Amino acid sequence: MSLHDVKGRDLENNVIDANALLFNTKNSYLRVSPQKLLVVEDLDGYLVNETENVILICRLENEKKFRKFVAAAKDKGEDFV
Repeated sequence: MSLHDVKGRDLENNVIDANALLFNTKNSYLRVSPQKLLVVEDLDGYLVNETENVILICRLENEKKFRKFVAAAKDKGEDFV
């Protein structure tokens, strides 16, 4: 079960944990610091996730590769994890 499956969704099937303006965006998971405004157009089925030093954008279907992406960021430098 993915995060997209367990969180509340809007009318376009988006999970939004952000201060966001969405245009023609559906079936996506968006998590960004509330101190930033996320403006998104024409996404369908994407994961957008911000941590302190990393912004991850990938197809939602690739969410299971998240740990692989985090490991790659760690290889880039400890400051990015």
